[in-house]
Amino acid sequence: MQATDALKQHCSDKGSELELKQTQEGPKHATVFKVLVLVNGKQVASGEGPKKRSALINAVTAAVPATPQTLTPPTPEKHNGPNSV
Repeated sequence: MQATDALKQHCSDKGSELELKQTQEGPKHATVFKVLVLVNGKQVASGEGPKKRSALINAVTAAVPATPQTLTPPTPEKHNGPNSV
């Protein structure tokens, strides 16, 4: 799957840890699969669907726009000392 591979590569390039957690609930005839996308232990997206694959696709699709903000390190605040002009 291209989107999942791209997300994995993006996280790897940034030195971030990607984890996909999958759960299911409901009766056998109406099971709902859910996938959580975690980057560095923080949930950035989730998806659900009637099949594992559709839940994964929905989660990864939701994660793509959220991932750059999650992976970008915070910029340090400028601290002006007492001798600053």
